[in-house]
Amino acid sequence: AEHILAHGEEGLESRFITSFAEDHKHQLWVCTEGAGVGVASLVKDELKFKHYSRQDGLPSNIASSVTEDKDGMLWIATTHRLVLFDPETASVKRVINNSENSA
Repeated sequence: AEHILAHGEEGLESRFITSFAEDHKHQLWVCTEGAGVGVASLVKDELKFKHYSRQDGLPSNIASSVTEDKDGMLWIATTHRLVLFDPETASVKRVINNSENSA
């Protein structure tokens, strides 16, 4: 278990985990404070990590939660905005500002 969430070159880019969730493909999505979102998946019995951050379109590198909807899209809450993320294309599909939800 200590290697699954290892920090560094072959693991997460941050030691500060805020939340995590498993998607329908059994990948583990991990929100971090400072390094955006990481995803761990098993490929041919080898654990692989990918990271998504501001460089990839997230509005902040501080992510507080992630959940998958019925269409396989991920809703990621960051300190700046809520985003709809497509894991198939690794792209942000929609950014929701706080002002959009105001009455």
